[in-house]
Amino acid sequence: AQEEVYKKCATFIQNVTDTQDAPDLATVNAYLAKKKELFRGLQIIVIDQDITLELADGTRITENPFEDDVILFSESKVLGYTYWKKPIDAKAMPGSVADKVMHGHTLVKKYSNESPVQEVTEGIANLFPAWNLAGRSVLMQVNSTSWNKN
Repeated sequence: AQEEVYKKCATFIQNVTDTQDAPDLATVNAYLAKKKELFRGLQIIVIDQDITLELADGTRITENPFEDDVILFSESKVLGYTYWKKPIDAKAMPGSVADKVMHGHTLVKKYSNESPVQEVTEGIANLFPAWNLAGRSVLMQVNSTSWNKN
């Protein structure tokens, strides 16, 4: 199968002289675009991103949220959405002296306690992520050498 990909993406001269190398991503995508009636507009996109998470103790870790050696086939680059509603704390409460401001989907609330003296800042969010295309996406593990059906 790899040999077939090489030959399909290589030029005529490379095929005749048997000098084709493994095609790069741009070459494979150009071939897929050229055969759009066969591959229906399929394009390969490499997503390589890092995100930073802050833990409860204040330490931050930066890592790639995607699993190594796994390919995701999806019909869209947008895999899902974050759904949210205003937290109930955002309502003005009678007698409350807390400062409250909404920043996107997050409520930032600041108040103080008198005894013991304490200033508190809270970030509150009522949200959840949803992978809308989960039923129409396929994950493939590429480092396996055998097939195990779950």
